[in-house]
Amino acid sequence: MSKRYKEKKLLPAFVIRAASEGDPYAIQMVLKHYERLILHYCSICLYSEDGEKHVFVNEALRQELELKVIKKTLGFEYKPAA
Repeated sequence: MSKRYKEKKLLPAFVIRAASEGDPYAIQMVLKHYERLILHYCSICLYSEDGEKHVFVNEALRQELELKVIKKTLGFEYKPAA
């Protein structure tokens, strides 16, 4: 396993279960967990004439991805291990 993979933290099962049941605080925790990934996919890098890098976030796309995460979370069927 790579070092980068080992550093990733998983969401606790109780947070996933609460989020799937509609708990707003738990849903916020899920969104916070995926925040960097969402921003990665919504970022646009542009370079000015002098070569400076400018990063912009497409807010409409960010909101759309967050909404998809919320919908998938609410539709998740939590099945505890037997």
